Amino acid sequence: MAHSLHLMLVITTKCEFVFLEEYMSTGMLWHDSNPNNDLFSQIAQAAAYYQYKYGQYPELCYVHPDTLGSHKVNTPEISVLPDQQVLPGHLWLGVRDIIVPLAA
Repeated sequence: MAHSLHLMLVITTKCEFVFLEEYMSTGMLWHDSNPNNDLFSQIAQAAAYYQYKYGQYPELCYVHPDTLGSHKVNTPEISVLPDQQVLPGHLWLGVRDIIVPLAA
């Protein structure tokens, strides 16, 4: 599941424009079937498992906007963002991909 552009940087050098995109193209899908766990607890459990499985801590967590609701859940380590492509009740965790030049 490739995620669309969420950060666009423009760098100017000698009147040439270079567009850079930062995104997450690969991640781990997580579903917590326990309805008593709040979103923060789900993210903490998923992040701990991600670190155990992949050897690094996730930087991004995408959730369906209905799952996120009016919650403002951000930790210093993980940015929690809404994404319509993630199923309700699921989390999509991973790390940012390397910044890739789009045009020169």
